[in-house]
Amino acid sequence: MKTVKANNVNNSFKFGANYFDSKMIDSLHLSFGRNGYVKLPGLIALPTFNLLKAEVQRLSGIAIERNFVMQGYESPRIMTTLGGQQIAENSELLKNFYGNQKLRSVLSGIVGSPLFDCPDVNEWCVSTWLNGEGQTHGHHLDDPPIALIVIIEAPPPELGGFLEVVTDWREIARIFEQDPERNVLPLVNKLRNINLVQVKTHITGDAYLLRADQCLHAVALLRGRETKRSILNMAFELEPNIARRSETAAALFET
Repeated sequence: MKTVKANNVNNSFKFGANYFDSKMIDSLHLSFGRNGYVKLPGLIALPTFNLLKAEVQRLSGIAIERNFVMQGYESPRIMTTLGGQQIAENSELLKNFYGNQKLRSVLSGIVGSPLFDCPDVNEWCVSTWLNGEGQTHGHHLDDPPIALIVIIEAPPPELGGFLEVVTDWREIARIFEQDPERNVLPLVNKLRNINLVQVKTHITGDAYLLRADQCLHAVALLRGRETKRSILNMAFELEPNIARRSETAAALFET
């Protein structure tokens, strides 16, 4: 993907006014530092959300179905996906949203650090759709450290599709003498039994920010043939000029 410069993009996108309040950003920064996660309801104003939703629906026509177990993590991927290369070729809107200066400023304030473009052609922006019984995005870490997820469509939590998070996963794996990127589900199940797997629920239109390289995360299995969940996931780096290509992203998003 050609680098998107934040000061050369469409600035018509609208965001919740409260996210430009310094006290709120300070509070979110503290929470993100403690938990590696913050929910951001109302971050994206409704007219802008409707643009994103319509664009994701349009792009779903070129997305690809996946059903496999990700090597290493040994966790399932039963979903429909569209990676950053296809998005870059087909959506000026999403490229502009990713580079939007106001959005980047809010996210940088929450993280407490400047954010830089993700160089991975697949992973800078992805969209995923879960469509029906048993579909899931299994437990994993991301390579880029910061992820902004926009909930395009969410089922009620009793039908699955909620986020599961294990904060400080690498440290926990070290304590349990486990490789944090190998065969993770047995340890996840142990942690679930001692209430160390956090459940985060969201509704359509929400967003959340995740320290995705440190917090193991997954989307719970959907229940019901008609249940659907769709999202946009935008990835950011904490340092400029990172040379990175994710093999797991390639397995998921390349045709």
